[in-house]
Amino acid sequence: TRQRVGGTACEATGWISDSSVTCKLPSGVAPPQSLALVFTTAQGISTVAGIFTYNRPDVTRMSQTNSLPVGGATVQLFGHNFGVSDYTPEAYIDFESCARTVWTSDSALTCVVPPGYGTARGVAVQVGGERGWPFHEGDTFNYENLAILNADGTPNVNQEFLTTWLRADSLLALPGGSAVSLWPDISNNYHPATAVNSPTLELRAVNDHPVVRLVGASSQRLVLADANQTSEIATAFGGGTFLSKEWVVFIVARADPQAGDSSAALFSASNGTSLDDYFNLRITQAPSGGYHELGAQAVVNTNAVNAVNKRVTADSLFHIVAFAHTGFDINVYKDGTVAPIVLDHGLEAAEGAEADYVRPTYGSALDGVLGSFDTVQLGAITLDSAISQHFTGDIAEVLLYRTGLTTADIDRVGSYLAGRYNLPWRPTAGPSITTVTPSKGPAVGGFTITVIGTGLVGALPGHVSVRMGGVECTGIGLVASGTGVEFSVPPGVGFATIEVTRDQVTGAAHGAFRYEPPTVSRVDPSTAPAAGGVQLTITGQNFGRPEDGAEASLSGRDGAGPCST
Repeated sequence: TRQRVGGTACEATGWISDSSVTCKLPSGVAPPQSLALVFTTAQGISTVAGIFTYNRPDVTRMSQTNSLPVGGATVQLFGHNFGVSDYTPEAYIDFESCARTVWTSDSALTCVVPPGYGTARGVAVQVGGERGWPFHEGDTFNYENLAILNADGTPNVNQEFLTTWLRADSLLALPGGSAVSLWPDISNNYHPATAVNSPTLELRAVNDHPVVRLVGASSQRLVLADANQTSEIATAFGGGTFLSKEWVVFIVARADPQAGDSSAALFSASNGTSLDDYFNLRITQAPSGGYHELGAQAVVNTNAVNAVNKRVTADSLFHIVAFAHTGFDINVYKDGTVAPIVLDHGLEAAEGAEADYVRPTYGSALDGVLGSFDTVQLGAITLDSAISQHFTGDIAEVLLYRTGLTTADIDRVGSYLAGRYNLPWRPTAGPSITTVTPSKGPAVGGFTITVIGTGLVGALPGHVSVRMGGVECTGIGLVASGTGVEFSVPPGVGFATIEVTRDQVTGAAHGAFRYEPPTVSRVDPSTAPAAGGVQLTITGQNFGRPEDGAEASLSGRDGAGPCST
């Protein structure tokens, strides 16, 4: 008898009995192979498929385990089963192909690191269609120096994966109420949003900042990619395996619950010519009617991921929303990273017994391959060449990252947006405020209060800052237990929001401190003619600063009238 493994003859064969033979295996790589037995005396051929496989390639060590996010570093990978000759292996870091892979031996490869983000990223090698398990404790790869924000707390435009940044104040060259035709991208990329059917710029809509207003009845929308599957925006969402597509979209928006379609797309990415592949962050009418809710959908390979709509209440207020895909599930964060909506698509287990060896390349439908997405937009969704689910409301700012982000970085960007628009954001990775002592005091400020909360243990001096009523506080010190911070109160009036920031993640307590109301102790002179026109000097406390706009009025038998202050 003669035997072959795949198409390669055994180096030696031996007959044992009518039911047993031996084969000295040839070298090779490949997924499960056919083993063919050839009986030379009878010229008979018998083939048994899937009976044998070579061991998977395995990475055990790397010459370096870190890189800048731009990639480009040359790293040697060491391990087993890379092939005794050059079978054109391909190495991956975090499901992204190395910019170049060079075979050296069965136990060594060279990888030119691709761009990436984050720590503990898996490293895998594929040889002859066989993929190795990418995650080994202690043998993962880290991308470093990934400052998501600048020192002043604004988004870092040099961050490798900030793909698009839309902010309505970039349109302030237009008068209020003007039609918007193009919303500029203020990142280092040129990915502006094209406005369709003339949405308008509205001034001083949220914390004195402008917004772009969309009216669903007029089919208004903002398009980032339109029937262009090769654009950087579209490829961030589609054209690859589900697991390799990680992204986060931040949106500051207000939905009008009384207008628009019963299901309105706030943000969508889709294959516009089919119904098979799309992501959709949408506002939907509640089953009972009368109000709307925020939800998410994901459909892949004709419902390989079923359309799922999990909801949290939405209203007519502005909110900060983050829509994120980790490769393994979809998360929707509203006003914080606490208790997100989670859609677990389960496609990482689609290969059944092969689940531990997730394919980091294109594959079959069961592998969760995303089609060629070509349309990304705000305010509508395109499916089967039809535009629908028009959104009515206001959008102040949008940031798109074509990578997953850590919870801490999501909290950092959320904290930036919360501070800019005076909106709530509840972080899980940063400080929170539980008590304020004292919780009220004179408008002149200058006294010390203590804030107790969580997320401050281990904080270093200089890494914690406090704002009160939008004003930077001084005299900041950490309490001995590490559970709080004390600081000097700045001058102010009314109810003030306290914001505690640690390493660019902010926890806020809205209206947590009350400046005492004004009191009058003396008026000079105390009498005046009924005709008025006499200047009075009013003495008292808690009148605030000149910019606080104190106003005085005088009440008499004939009613109250404002003074010229």
